[in-house]
Amino acid sequence: MLCLFFANGIQAATKEIIRPSDQYPLGAATMATFYAGENIVINTNYPTNGEFYAGHFYSGTSLSSDGRTELGPGSINDLSKYTGKLPKNLDPMFISATAFSPAITKSLAETQSLRGNQKETYHYVMGVSNDDDFTDNQLDSIFNNNEYKTAFKNKAYKKPNGEIAHLEDIDYFKDNGVVNQSTGIQNVTTVSDYYNNLTASTYDSEGNITGYKLASFNEAIKSVAVNTKEVKDPIWTSPSVIQINISMDESKTNTGVVAIDIDGKANDGLFQNSEEVAINLLNYDSSKQKIPYIILNYHNFKQFNFENTSIFRVSAYTNEQVKRDQPDINQFYLKDDRLNLSSTKDNEQRYNTASHIINNFNTITGGEDSTIQINNDKTDDGFSFLGTLLAPHTSISVNSTTTQGFAGNIITGRSLYLLSDITADNAFSSNFNNDEDFPGTSDLEPDSNTPPRILSIDLPDKVSFSPENAETHYKFEFSLNNNTQVDPESQTMHRLDGRKVNNTFNIEQPANSSSNLWSRMNDGQWKKYEKEAIVANDQDSAQTTQLSIADVTEDLKTADGKDNYDDQTLYDGGQIDASYDVDGQQKAFIGQHLLHRNKFSFIVARKEDDLSTMSQEEIDKKYSNTMAVYTLEVHGDLLVNYPKIFDFGTYQLGTSGLANNEFRVAKGQINVENPYYLDWKLLVKNTTTEIQNNPLLLDMATDFNAQLYNLVSNTDDTWLPGAFVNLGSLKATGEQTMLVLSTEPDNSVDSNWSEVQPTSSMQFYKTDVELKFHTNRADGYVKRTGSYKLNASWKLTTPNTIKH
Repeated sequence: MLCLFFANGIQAATKEIIRPSDQYPLGAATMATFYAGENIVINTNYPTNGEFYAGHFYSGTSLSSDGRTELGPGSINDLSKYTGKLPKNLDPMFISATAFSPAITKSLAETQSLRGNQKETYHYVMGVSNDDDFTDNQLDSIFNNNEYKTAFKNKAYKKPNGEIAHLEDIDYFKDNGVVNQSTGIQNVTTVSDYYNNLTASTYDSEGNITGYKLASFNEAIKSVAVNTKEVKDPIWTSPSVIQINISMDESKTNTGVVAIDIDGKANDGLFQNSEEVAINLLNYDSSKQKIPYIILNYHNFKQFNFENTSIFRVSAYTNEQVKRDQPDINQFYLKDDRLNLSSTKDNEQRYNTASHIINNFNTITGGEDSTIQINNDKTDDGFSFLGTLLAPHTSISVNSTTTQGFAGNIITGRSLYLLSDITADNAFSSNFNNDEDFPGTSDLEPDSNTPPRILSIDLPDKVSFSPENAETHYKFEFSLNNNTQVDPESQTMHRLDGRKVNNTFNIEQPANSSSNLWSRMNDGQWKKYEKEAIVANDQDSAQTTQLSIADVTEDLKTADGKDNYDDQTLYDGGQIDASYDVDGQQKAFIGQHLLHRNKFSFIVARKEDDLSTMSQEEIDKKYSNTMAVYTLEVHGDLLVNYPKIFDFGTYQLGTSGLANNEFRVAKGQINVENPYYLDWKLLVKNTTTEIQNNPLLLDMATDFNAQLYNLVSNTDDTWLPGAFVNLGSLKATGEQTMLVLSTEPDNSVDSNWSEVQPTSSMQFYKTDVELKFHTNRADGYVKRTGSYKLNASWKLTTPNTIKH
């Protein structure tokens, strides 16, 4: 897919993405503290401040309030005691695309509403034309005295010619093409789409995003990392943290800008249920650097709730602090000597930080209910939601009765419910780009130097994935075992047909370019894949091609033996001990889950780039957004299947001399799977405790026999039977060793058992076992009728080293 850069934005296939102007980085909502394309429902029981725009305003106690039952009038924008700096273009401060509801009309007429700190009066704008103005009769029906009616009329914003102004008369709406409610909704979507596309990597034919990269950033920032494993906050024991490390370039003094992708589905949905956002600015020098502008693009989120247990923390660390305490992105990082940029004890700093953050929920959709909620009443440090909340396709509810519940703009293309005691300094100091230092995002847009990239990777058993970036880490499990009871196939466990792990790379190459595939095993050295070259693209547009590696566990190995696939280290996946039924027969299995674990990293790099000579920082700078990373776990369980019950049936005493009734035989089969060719030992003991008068344990009454089968080859299921061997007879002597199978026979292995012994080279072991009961022994000695049973213990061990 060819992504073209234009002076006014990005064009992705057939969809044009328009960059907001420098003057209006949030479009028509740039000046607004609260902006809703459809409705804003204000709980007028609480005073509120800010610049407002809505398609329509109501008073009420929930998002579904529709004006039929409204609250009494309340205070909206009483700035009479405010001593701080007020923003430009503050007047008009309350704007609607339609006529106000009665309760909102009454609220605006109140003496303490739209009141400035110099006794001046601020104003509202209502509707898109004169048709939306109230008639005198309508005002008479709302107000019961002329004083409030006159106050309301006097607060209408006027054009220079003295006429009542409407939506299209306000410059920042007109400049953004907003002239009615529908264009007000579309403007939110346009702005959100633009910022969302800064972390897009691939598109379909209609211009819809199909892939994301981790981040885009300007030269003031060196690198960005987001955790790929679960990170816990030990202080507040939150369920999970979205931890973001932004490494600043100490040599730069210009303001940083970064757009970061937060994928709710990546890493098994790790972030979907997170309750903490922790942003760490690393190598940050507050004497010469400003807080960077941070755009967080959340996608694949079904909802987002900021509750009393939720945390939003921004911290900064100098170069010396980072050197002293090296951060690990997958380990919680919070130091006492940090520069706290989000403290509720320093509102000026917290508001400034909030004015540098956009939380862009471009892909969350919601019906009539809000799927984004700010329900935070705590005042503790860190429990304040920070930054502009931008959500074009879902409604938002704010229930925060403290002045520290959140800081920033709230912008939605749908509806907003607002119950919050919002102070004037919060409303006007935390607006995005409040310091007017936002450098814009043109440096973050895709350009002609777009590198080649891996669109998707196909693995065995129809497994396929589309890698997003170096920080989005995938894990795939494959089993070498035949027993689906132990390793059942699922969304995470797949079956290997043979031992080869094929990888097919679907690659996009820019126009007129050549590329090489590079691989790295377990974070070792980068190696160029030499066995097959990627076909060069000699076309004037980007083209897709494929490259296949028959077996990444073998074909990526190099002669020097360094950083090759590790097929020696065995990882412990837990003990196996359970029962199951096969065609009505009860069986049991014991063993150990074992696996090889290797981390693969792949980059398709331009032919002129030699990754083996580049520093990791240089590689990350150029290719971190196109790197594919996954962990391969190949399971090879050491597994013993054995019959849980040997059933002799029923014998009628005194009938042993009759034809075909001299014996009772109980049969079973022992199967061993040993995919990794380990040494192993199976110890079977007779542990029957009820031995008194047990006919099965009479002298020479029960024989224990076995017959080994040998597999012709590991490629088919043809077995050749061996000799039928008598292993001895059961005895009434307490605990008795019945059988020892060992790939390394020792003194514990009876000479009778030698013909059924395994070797470590057997991937599969099979032997039939039978217990043969001589019924004539029962006729002479059994003193009572009834049921008799034997108990046995089965124990499997391996001397091989296993890593826990």
